[in-house]
Amino acid sequence: MYVSPRGEIWITNDRLYRIDSLGNLDKEIILEKEREDRIWAFCQDKTETWWIGLGEEKIYLYHERLFEKPQLFTQYNGFDALRNTQKWHFFEDSLGIWMGTQNGLFLLDRQKGVVARFAEDAGEMHFLPARIFHHIHRDEAGVFWLATGDAGLIKVHSKSLLDKDNPPNYLQLTRSQGMPSNELYACLEDEVDHLWISTANGLVQLDKKTLKINIYFEEDGITHNEFNRISYFKSPSGIMYFGGINGVNRFDPKDFYNKKPYDPPLKISKVFKMTGRRSAEMNCN
Repeated sequence: MYVSPRGEIWITNDRLYRIDSLGNLDKEIILEKEREDRIWAFCQDKTETWWIGLGEEKIYLYHERLFEKPQLFTQYNGFDALRNTQKWHFFEDSLGIWMGTQNGLFLLDRQKGVVARFAEDAGEMHFLPARIFHHIHRDEAGVFWLATGDAGLIKVHSKSLLDKDNPPNYLQLTRSQGMPSNELYACLEDEVDHLWISTANGLVQLDKKTLKINIYFEEDGITHNEFNRISYFKSPSGIMYFGGINGVNRFDPKDFYNKKPYDPPLKISKVFKMTGRRSAEMNCN
C-alpha cells in the first residue's frame, strides 16, 4: 500500500489501483494485458511520475497527465544487472531514484537513467557488503539505513556513496552485533530516533544513537517471528504496520516510551506486637 502526498491510497497486485476515501475503486492502471506478473515495488516521485517494478524483468513509468499509457523504462546504460532481477523498493531523494533489488542498490537519474550500482561485487568505489537490498530508509541527517536480505543492516551516508575519491564508509550490523537475523525486510523510523526493523526472526527496535538493540518475538506478542518482504506501512500519525506469515502487527511506538513504572500498593501481611517479655503475631490477610 502507498499513500501519495495528496492522500490517495494505492494498492497493487499485477496492476495499480487507486482507492477513494470511501474504500471504492477509483482508478485502475494496467501495465500489460497479456501477462499477470506481480508488481513488487512502486512509488510516485515529486513530479507525480510512477515508478513501477513489474516481475523480474521490467520497470514502467506512468504519469496520469503526461502519458496516455505506461511507458517501458529502457535507460539501463550498461547496468544489465538491473534488467533481470527482482525490484524490492523505490526511494526518491534529491540525488534521484534509488532502487533496492535482488542484485544490488541502484541510483537512477530521472533524465539519464541508471548511473550507479552498489553491491559486494561492484568494485571498490561502489562496494557495499550485500547483494540483496529489500528496503531503503533515509533519515533527516541524510544517512541511509539499508535493510538487506543477506547482510543485516547497513548504515551509510548518502554523500559517502557518491564520493568520487573514496569508497563508501559504512557500518554493518549483523548477527555478530546482536541482530536476530541477517535477513531484514523493512526499516521504519519513529519520532524518537528509533528504527523498527522486520526480519526473518523477530521485530527489532534499534536506537540510532547508541545502536542498542531490543528484539521482540512471539512470546512478546507479535503474531509470528517471520515477517514478509514487502508488507509494511507507517501511517501519518506514526502507527506502524508489519505483515508476517501469521497476520499483521499494528502498534504505536509511543506506547513503548510512555509506560509508567509500576508502583505496587503497600500491603501489610503481618504485625508483630511486642510488650515486655511477650510477643504476639497477628495475621492481616
